[in-house]
Amino acid sequence: MKTNVELATAFALGAAAAATIFKARSDRRRKSEHKSACATPDTDYRNRIEVPPIPGNALEPLNTDVLVKRSVEAFPAGYLLLISIIQSVTLGLLLTAAVTLLAKPITPVHFIAIVSKTATLFGALVIISYEYLWFVVMMRWASTFRDTLIPYAIGLSEIIPCLMLDQSLSWWVAATAIPAASGAALFNTITRLDRRAFIDKPDVYRRVRLLLWHIIMCCIAIVIIGITASILLYIGVLQGILMALAPITLILPALLAVGINEKGLNSIFEAYGVSRRPLPWPS
Repeated sequence: MKTNVELATAFALGAAAAATIFKARSDRRRKSEHKSACATPDTDYRNRIEVPPIPGNALEPLNTDVLVKRSVEAFPAGYLLLISIIQSVTLGLLLTAAVTLLAKPITPVHFIAIVSKTATLFGALVIISYEYLWFVVMMRWASTFRDTLIPYAIGLSEIIPCLMLDQSLSWWVAATAIPAASGAALFNTITRLDRRAFIDKPDVYRRVRLLLWHIIMCCIAIVIIGITASILLYIGVLQGILMALAPITLILPALLAVGINEKGLNSIFEAYGVSRRPLPWPS
């Protein structure tokens, strides 16, 4: 356990350092863009913040424009910082637990079960990180307590199954909490989605809402699979299959969600004339 904690702590520190470096570089880039904006007329109200010289230590007195600017800057930075730390800790615990269990003398069925559970949880980590990346590109709002609570709730639902790789029924119950927490996070996003954020293209607003609802449906499907498997294990039906091979089936609806995501995001970006695919090599 001590080794697990040390490794997870190292991952967290590394993620925090990477996030800090990324934020510092972003700050430098924004300062450079701000200098350029001051030299060139810009109709964007965020670049027209006029702060009169004020004696004392107030470097940037708060007003409406400053508050909006700070909120817009803090939203993606805060979300990505939280999720990077949480995912790094979870990945460290997952790898440590899997390697520790696989190094012991175990039966082939248990070996397949641990590999299957590890692959399922790793896939969940990748997909959740992917969701957050496109999420912060599309949306902004003033952060609330829920925006801090939800990433930690998702992280907690990810960490607990990592500590139960050698369990059967308990692992299924714990793993089912991941899509449940993810679905709740997506529903929170729908409640915070504002039509005015897509004022130039109302059709994009409808596409984003529809995309979020489709992903929620995939989360519900995964929850149903998890509950069904937990009940079957509790009553003693198909224990060998459920223990060894079935965990990987949880990732199938998640992969469907990724396909829906990609198709929806492609259409949304195309509405703005932006391609998400690599440009072709020049002939």
